[in-house]
Amino acid sequence: ECKAHPWLAEAGAEPVSVVRDLPEGGGGAGVVTRIRATLGDAVDCIELKLRGGSRERYGGGGESDTVVDLKDGEWIIGVMQETRGQYLGNSLCFYTSQARVLSFTGWSAQRQ
Repeated sequence: ECKAHPWLAEAGAEPVSVVRDLPEGGGGAGVVTRIRATLGDAVDCIELKLRGGSRERYGGGGESDTVVDLKDGEWIIGVMQETRGQYLGNSLCFYTSQARVLSFTGWSAQRQ
């Protein structure tokens, strides 16, 4: 689980990971087709466009918009967050089945 390691866990925090099996042979279609991030000092808003046309939106506000479309047959296999006391964090990185890293970073994010 995501927070199983002591250095990742906060005192009393519950694990936040969701584990799902990938289709056999790597085929199939991902649920998310587009990621839109609104950024400022931090990641203010993330909107996920889903295959069926609906959208899931987290947060709000921000100054600049960044949009990334996932490729056919590509799906999100992991997400990493640089935390912050507010907003959705300083940065969010999505890892995809096609070895892409989709990074959305606010101005306060650590440069690595």
